[in-house]
Amino acid sequence: MIAFIVAAFAACPSRRERAVTEPIKPEVRVITVTPRDFSADITSFGSVVYTKKNDVTASVDGIVDAIPFREGDSVGKGMRIATLKNVQLCIRRDQAAAALKSAASATALAEAEYEDARRGVEARFIGLERTALELGVNERKLAALKAGVRDDERLLEIGGITEESMRSARDELANAEDACAMLKKEDSIARIGLRDSDLEDSGYPVPTDPERRRALLVDLNTRTKRAELEVARSNEATAGTELSSAEALVRELAIESPIEGTVGALYKEQGERVAAGDKIMTVFSSEDAWIVFPVDEGEVGRVKRGMPVSVTIDSLQREPVKGTVDLVSPTVDPQSGNVTVKALVKRMASRAKPGMFASVTVATGSPVKKVLIPLSALSLREDKKGAVMTVRSGRVFTRAVELGMEYKGEIEITGGLEPGERVALEPSPIIKEGDEVTPYEK
Repeated sequence: MIAFIVAAFAACPSRRERAVTEPIKPEVRVITVTPRDFSADITSFGSVVYTKKNDVTASVDGIVDAIPFREGDSVGKGMRIATLKNVQLCIRRDQAAAALKSAASATALAEAEYEDARRGVEARFIGLERTALELGVNERKLAALKAGVRDDERLLEIGGITEESMRSARDELANAEDACAMLKKEDSIARIGLRDSDLEDSGYPVPTDPERRRALLVDLNTRTKRAELEVARSNEATAGTELSSAEALVRELAIESPIEGTVGALYKEQGERVAAGDKIMTVFSSEDAWIVFPVDEGEVGRVKRGMPVSVTIDSLQREPVKGTVDLVSPTVDPQSGNVTVKALVKRMASRAKPGMFASVTVATGSPVKKVLIPLSALSLREDKKGAVMTVRSGRVFTRAVELGMEYKGEIEITGGLEPGERVALEPSPIIKEGDEVTPYEK
């Protein structure tokens, strides 16, 4: 018994020495990798902005005669919202109306003269036909007189008639010849402008059809009147255009609302002078509205056009209304690091006023199972690749992992880890692969 006690005391210094020389295992806080439901909704705050805002401007100079609306009043599309006065435009319209009436009278006169000219040419054709008949009668009469003179000359030779009678017969024949020659001259004069040569000289082929030839000759001999008629019609058209322009300018004195909405601002009062292009009022659409809100550049990649949005107008304290993401800005604000997003809400403008603050929640998708770990668990990160330190059987091992989306201080692990594995949080740089550690979970 005494020998056992002595041996025990002899062994005690050896145990104390080993306890002092054994290394201390560092404590490491770990988490167990567990997939969980994830729904990365994005919340933000924004303001109401109307999708349509029309600045109603004056198209012509004038003086404001009446504005029957005030800020906040509702107006309909096409409703008269202001009236201007401009005496000069009204005078111009009346002058244009008088000019058009005069031009119309000139056109009517030119049309009448043109028709008269055509009838005159038709009358010339009839006159030529009559002259041809008269010429035939005279030629037959002349032939009869010539035969009578020849008979009288034979009678004179045998003393059947006197010299006096013979001279009378010869004078009558000469007069008939002169009358026939005169009629031929008149016929030649009357045919000027109605000959085949006149058509050829004017560059027209001579039609073989008599009716077509006659119609072409009528057109040829009425070219001047037809040109005068065309000038008169052109002047009338110009006068009509001038009147339409003047009337259009006068109509611009009555200003109509381009959209249905609410008067947002008035810039002119009754009696003020306005120039073309001056703003008179602003009308906000009563249709759809945008909710404009910022999203952090790190999260904007998850926001897509068409995603559902829930909007609550804080000042109205109403139930949330539904909308959709309509526009994601392609640029990032360098000062705030935010991207501007616009959500479209149907008929929102009838329930809220521009500038009101709104709470916005963007539903980026249905819940899905994802593995997420704190960013502090990464010992290495390069783009979509990274590394973590896993703890197994009291030792540390480095594990390469694939990275996904980042969300509120956590990052998705898409590959390299299995459920149930334990990952060191905030691993110390002095801990090396294979070191023994004491893991604990908080």
